[in-house]
Amino acid sequence: MKTRVVPAISEVNLLPNLFIAINYQNGITKYVRSTFNQNEVTSLRQGIHNGFGATQLTPGYYWIGSEIKINEDNTFTVNGEQYDGNHLYREGVNHY
Repeated sequence: MKTRVVPAISEVNLLPNLFIAINYQNGITKYVRSTFNQNEVTSLRQGIHNGFGATQLTPGYYWIGSEIKINEDNTFTVNGEQYDGNHLYREGVNHY
């Protein structure tokens, strides 16, 4: 089995609804759900509510800004959450 060489990450962007777009140096863009998006979906599916009947997600949760750092080993962090760019290159989708 031939192993694909994963290109370096050139840019990472936090998109609306907390999706992440990862641009690689070969021109391919992969899209993934961020950890925050996965937590949001899980919370809504489980019906986690506070005492007022609203979900635990506050308005600040929906827009937290984007603090992004790309590391030399093709990993990156978005708002303190670590992601593996090599894994996402293989498992990420080309569109949502």
